[in-house]
Amino acid sequence: MSYLFAIGVILVSLSVIFYVFNKIEDTTDEVLWSQYLENSSGVARLLASGGRPIASTRLVKDLNGTKTYKAIDNSVRMGNTFQSSVDIFVSVQIAALVIGIMFLVFALIAQPATYIKLMVMLLGIIIPLWPVAELITEAQKRSAMISVDLPEFAELLLMVAPSMSIPAALAFTAERSKGIVGLEIYELVKTLGTRAIPEQEAFRLTGDRLATIDGKQFINILENGYLQGSRVVEPLTSLAEQMRRSEFQKRRAYAKKLPVKLIIIFATHFIPFLIGLAFLPVVYGFLGI
Repeated sequence: MSYLFAIGVILVSLSVIFYVFNKIEDTTDEVLWSQYLENSSGVARLLASGGRPIASTRLVKDLNGTKTYKAIDNSVRMGNTFQSSVDIFVSVQIAALVIGIMFLVFALIAQPATYIKLMVMLLGIIIPLWPVAELITEAQKRSAMISVDLPEFAELLLMVAPSMSIPAALAFTAERSKGIVGLEIYELVKTLGTRAIPEQEAFRLTGDRLATIDGKQFINILENGYLQGSRVVEPLTSLAEQMRRSEFQKRRAYAKKLPVKLIIIFATHFIPFLIGLAFLPVVYGFLGI
């Protein structure tokens, strides 16, 4: 039975490998891959090295234009991970999945010692989850940072927006803002000044990086004011007030949940210690110490 299972696994693996490595025209960005490999270390570098040959395969390229592609694109841009490239993330994820399957197959077929088998199976489960966990964690972290920084940036911008042009007001505000929104707006102002890309494209890319709903609305107000000459003070004021109310509600909800979290933390960490301490004399009594 184990031989039949092994043969089935091998056949399925060969089919997957044949499909994965069915390469089409390589249109991947070598600069992005080089930057990602340079910025990666440890497990990330290993998975990136394994994922690079997969980047030009049909499995990755056929994903372009689908709903899944758009969802991943929003997440990688939000988290500023995997060089904001869907191809890099998908390739790394496939490499992690293949490596994880190899660990699981080894644990099932090779029949190592029990503790080694458990460790190998644990690695086979953890490794495929790493890219997804990295993507979700960084996206949530950066989204929270944007939600905190954006109201402050908008309020500071409103102080100078009535008396300055939009690029000048943005540059002035970005120089005095140390948050993530200030860095993105600084890049936008620099791009508008150099005209390296069309102005609409510059605003769109900034909106993609500030991928929260409020962030995109903020960029849309600035774009309309810059390109069409529409008013920005009133919409920005309304948006800043809305963001402040939303942030206040989030903090209030978090504060309400805090006592329950503290109780759970206390129960998880301190109660087992107290129970062990209470039973310590009983253990000493049984041992005759």
